[in-house]
Amino acid sequence: MGKFKEFMKGNLPEQRFNANFGDGYVYGYQLRYVEQVGKSSKFKKLDTKGLTAKFMTGAQVNSYVSKGAVGVGAGAGLILFGPIGAVAGGLIGSAKRKGGTQIYVVVEREGQVIGTFSGDAKKEKEAMAFISALNGSAAEQEQNDA
Repeated sequence: MGKFKEFMKGNLPEQRFNANFGDGYVYGYQLRYVEQVGKSSKFKKLDTKGLTAKFMTGAQVNSYVSKGAVGVGAGAGLILFGPIGAVAGGLIGSAKRKGGTQIYVVVEREGQVIGTFSGDAKKEKEAMAFISALNGSAAEQEQNDA
């Protein structure tokens, strides 16, 4: 089937896997995010293959980080985006200060956290749509490669 027909049916990956939460966007088979570089920001893209997303509250993120889920091994564990980075303690402190009003989407590859997106607790519906789009995109890519 041609790309135009797929578009008209709403069947292109960009149409089926399209969601945003915080500074992250799922667009087809890409995770797009804003990376702060000093006072400016850069728009980056990452293939969704192999990624998984989870929903967490501030308290859950605190527990997750303290259990050592944040890896810094070669490759997969490098923090690409989000607030965990080298200042995991800052994330824990901010979650406590905000009194649980923040929710998080934690993105992992091979069991290692590569970043997080945060948003107001009122945005839970958007967070769930983002998780569904990212996980669906990654699963479809795995299936296409099989």
